[in-house]
Amino acid sequence: HHDGKSVRVGVGEAVPENQGDFAACFLRDNASYSTCSPDLLEYAREIARAGKNLFVSSESFLALQEPERLKKLQEYLSQWDQVRIIIFYRRFYDWISSMHNQ
Repeated sequence: HHDGKSVRVGVGEAVPENQGDFAACFLRDNASYSTCSPDLLEYAREIARAGKNLFVSSESFLALQEPERLKKLQEYLSQWDQVRIIIFYRRFYDWISSMHNQ
């Protein structure tokens, strides 16, 4: 069920729809302005078990530079048979304008 603010997984808690929170789960605990959402990770696991696709986009992945954190993300993504990573570069002045407006 999708109400624009959260996704309901069966009969349980609403899962926040913040992809920055998803990305934060793979960063150092204090490296992100977002907080890891274990419920969001579990929801994604349910998507993987159902054989469905998952699309995640977050500028927070930029901070994912430590080898052990990349390994953690790799292990998590291994739930899917195929993973495609797409990198998009946003020009600095477009990014800084977006950050200011948020």
